[in-house]
Amino acid sequence: MTLATRKFTLAEYLAYHDGTDHRHELVAGELKRMSLGNAQHTKTIRFCLPPRVNGLPLCP
Repeated sequence: MTLATRKFTLAEYLAYHDGTDHRHELVAGELKRMSLGNAQHTKTIRFCLPPRVNGLPLCP
């Protein structure tokens, strides 16, 4: 199935919402649905972000 696509401007992209929880990125004027993070992504985020307890940093 082929869907008609059109080019989006940055302003249109920033205002865009398709009514779902899907995230999109703007690539050369076209909306591309972003995939969910994978296990490697989770490991990287946990490594880069400081540890937190109940949303608060462990160290001030």
